[in-house]
Amino acid sequence: MTLYENDKVRERAERLVSQEVRLCVSSLIWEISRDVETYAKVLGCHDDQIQDLCARTVTTYVCDCCAHESEDEDDAEEHAEACPARPWECGACGLEYDTTADAWACCEDLDPTRADAPYTQEETESEAYEHWVVTAWLASYLGAHGEMVCDTNIGWIGGRCTTGQGIAMDDVILQIAAVVLS
Repeated sequence: MTLYENDKVRERAERLVSQEVRLCVSSLIWEISRDVETYAKVLGCHDDQIQDLCARTVTTYVCDCCAHESEDEDDAEEHAEACPARPWECGACGLEYDTTADAWACCEDLDPTRADAPYTQEETESEAYEHWVVTAWLASYLGAHGEMVCDTNIGWIGGRCTTGQGIAMDDVILQIAAVVLS
């Protein structure tokens, strides 16, 4: 069951958004980003903080066997170890096969092993499409989850890389709601 399919998590996410998300400031941030040097002072932050609020670099780990993606390196390693698409390797000659039987039959090696579990690290740039004033509590959780946040004169601002759906449906909000419930 996904977090979105869990009614309690979804309900908590809705409450979390109604209590912790204050005001949309997307237009303000867009105007400021057009002339960061002049307007960053209005928000009481540095130029680079505004730029970080508008875009971030996301590191994704992709399993070389099945293309499964994860933003967490430990999760990627765990998946790669257990990946069902990961080939078997003949212990004698090192050739890779899809099944243990094929690897064993290769050189009649009695101990075929799983091939290395590689994954590729990819970096992509994510752009924030929306900006919201949020409470310090939510900003701390968003920051801990790698989201764009900045402390300003008008409060904490969080950048959102999605648009067109309710904030409570965002993966990061559902993850935070699940943590709060546990």
